[in-house]
Amino acid sequence: MLTLLVGSAALVSNGGGRQWVVGLNKYSHDAGACLLSTDGRQSIIVPNERLMRTKHAGGDTAAAVRHALNAVGASLDDVAAVCANNHH
Repeated sequence: MLTLLVGSAALVSNGGGRQWVVGLNKYSHDAGACLLSTDGRQSIIVPNERLMRTKHAGGDTAAAVRHALNAVGASLDDVAAVCANNHH
């Protein structure tokens, strides 16, 4: 099951910058984050195991989100929506 969290003005442009949808697989094995630009032209996937150097790393995805946003030069202000699993 997926939970989609979107504010009432979530897909309104932030002044011309690229907007992002954040996807989270959290608190289970193989946790991680991904970003997809709302125009569909750019994406990035950051599994926790690449940051922690532990196979099938689970837990919190905050570090993966920070790494993904930094990699594309974005901030939390550029996030239009967040989609997360409801694994448990």
